[in-house]
Amino acid sequence: MNAIVVLNGLWFEAFDARDVVWRSRRFSWDGTQNVSRDGIWIAGEAFDPTTDVWLPFRLDLTSGSVEGGSYDGPN
Repeated sequence: MNAIVVLNGLWFEAFDARDVVWRSRRFSWDGTQNVSRDGIWIAGEAFDPTTDVWLPFRLDLTSGSVEGGSYDGPN
C-alpha cells in the first residue's frame, strides 16, 4: 500500500496521492496511547472515560478494519 496513515486519536484514515483509501471506524472515546506498527498491523490502547481504563485495539493497514478499542457507538 502506498499511502499515508493519519491518526486523530479517535480513528485512522489512509490517503494516497489522490484520495482517501479507507477510514477506520471510530474505536476510541477520548484518545490513544502506546501506538506501534508490526507488519500490516497498528496496535495501541484506546481510552474509555466511562471506566477510566485504556483498552487494546489493533488496525489492519490493508483494509482499515479495527479490532477492540473503547468505542462501539455510531461513527
